[in-house]
Amino acid sequence: RLEAYERGLQAVRRGIGPDAYLSVCGGHYGGSLGLADSQRSGSDVSGMWNNPPALPKIKQNIHRTWMSRLWHVDPDAMMVRRRTEPINDTPRGVLSLGLWNDDEARTIALNQYVGGGIVCFTEKFCEIDADRKALYRHVIPLVNSPSLPLDYFAPECPSKLLTPVQPNYVGLDPWVTVALFNWGDECADLQLVLDKDICKHLAGSKYSAYEFWSQRLLGVFSSDEVVSVSGVAAHSNALIKL
Repeated sequence: RLEAYERGLQAVRRGIGPDAYLSVCGGHYGGSLGLADSQRSGSDVSGMWNNPPALPKIKQNIHRTWMSRLWHVDPDAMMVRRRTEPINDTPRGVLSLGLWNDDEARTIALNQYVGGGIVCFTEKFCEIDADRKALYRHVIPLVNSPSLPLDYFAPECPSKLLTPVQPNYVGLDPWVTVALFNWGDECADLQLVLDKDICKHLAGSKYSAYEFWSQRLLGVFSSDEVVSVSGVAAHSNALIKL
């Protein structure tokens, strides 16, 4: 069956030609090697946190950021709309709901960022509130640098993801961002130790830490010091630029 899948995808690639973009949704990973330009890394999204639970789908994406070396990772469509009533009364109408709170919507946007692949969306842009539409400006254009889970084997889901950023501008030094997620259902204080896995990506011995969402400078730190972010809401995150 795998050989049949691969031969079928090869036929598609021959038919569309080498310059066409082939996006595979839910295909076999091994059988898509060398053929797909992008590949889904997680299951279908929905517009709410707990019904069905969003975290398992985000966890799939986080555990597959390494696949960016094979193709553009596709974490499924970004969905940040607000809608409390289904768009119609069909069984699939519930998929049109948009019940994220503001903190969860930021996490959905950051889920696109950490993949380092493609950013796609499933929205009627004319119906999106301006503050939610602005979230797209933070992930388009994409960084195209996949994040590295620093706590890969965390029992619930990795919560610390490092993204090396190599700017296109000549002469501008590289930096890193570290996304800290609060997967819990209560507000929490988050901490980041500036260990060798982080500092090896940076020059010098002193590092400024700047939190993106609050637009706040957290301070200047040395190796092995702890950067703390207090009061991170449930299902939310902090994004630190070093």
